[in-house]
Amino acid sequence: MEAHELAHAADLMRGALSARIDERGRVVPCRFTPAQVRELGGMAAWHPRLYRQMAACTAGIRLEFETDSAHLAFEAQMDRFPSGSQSMIDDMLDANPGVRPPYDGFSLDVDGKRLGAREPGADGLVRFAAGAVPGRKRRVRLWLPCLTGCRLGLVLGDGTYARPLGASRDLLVLGDSIAQGFTSLDPALTWPALLADSLGLGLVNQGVGGQVFQPGSVADAASATEPALVVVEFGANYRFEPCRAAAVERDATAYLSEVSRAWPAVPTLVLTPSYHTEDRYPTHPASCFADVARATREAAARHPQMSVVDGESLLPPDPSFLIDGSDHPGPNGQVAFYEKLRSSAELALNQNTSSEA
Repeated sequence: MEAHELAHAADLMRGALSARIDERGRVVPCRFTPAQVRELGGMAAWHPRLYRQMAACTAGIRLEFETDSAHLAFEAQMDRFPSGSQSMIDDMLDANPGVRPPYDGFSLDVDGKRLGAREPGADGLVRFAAGAVPGRKRRVRLWLPCLTGCRLGLVLGDGTYARPLGASRDLLVLGDSIAQGFTSLDPALTWPALLADSLGLGLVNQGVGGQVFQPGSVADAASATEPALVVVEFGANYRFEPCRAAAVERDATAYLSEVSRAWPAVPTLVLTPSYHTEDRYPTHPASCFADVARATREAAARHPQMSVVDGESLLPPDPSFLIDGSDHPGPNGQVAFYEKLRSSAELALNQNTSSEA
């Protein structure tokens, strides 16, 4: 490929609420505002160090553009997996030793056709063949890693232009590692990405591995994104530690009230915890997990724009859908989760459109 510069990645970015330019002129995108990052790693957090790691991961962020290039290359550096991500990869490989890398990476789709995830080569480029015919107009999306962060420089190609594109409204997903896209093996194939695609929306993915209802963590996000639909997915992480039902009720009520104040007219789906197994990681005997679904339902019922979705209905009760043998959907589980959730999302959007009319 005789490649030349088409654009800088910073000009084609979608799904990032903030970004900085490093010393080499590369963009370092973030899916949170600076105020949110401070809250996630603040004194109110259950695991501030873990949440800071997860906030730096680029889940849901993508380059989205139109081009006439048949071949594309992206200047990219993928960060090392943080300890929280590496632990989950280790669990996945322990449960499913046949899984082969890459476990994450950069994933391209061209006119809706997915070309799969890959990592940068030794020359610092991620290369894709977008199509055999040069000069034909193509809609391209490069999905950035879910499990770590990255830095991006120039977009190179053998065409004449790269013109930014993107949906005008977003799906905003607030949640934990199940929302962040752990163990999907392809950042384009997480259930939030699949759901946003099917709804014709962009995506802001604020799933944070290890997260629970954390009051204050919405911070100033409403000033940076105006979603068409919000999905809230928490609860699984109460399984692993001692907790009190009263504290979960308080935090869920406060957090969902903050979401409601941030986006008062936006339909919001609130998920109760999804299917898991007890084999690898039994629920802690002092956990209040048995009360989490009830607390979530009661907190959401206070807000007329919120609808509760039974998380247990989103995955078949079959361990084969959990690639780590515990809590996290693998590729087939991501599809099942998205397909079950889609009808609730479509109904919420349609009802909101009808009420606005």
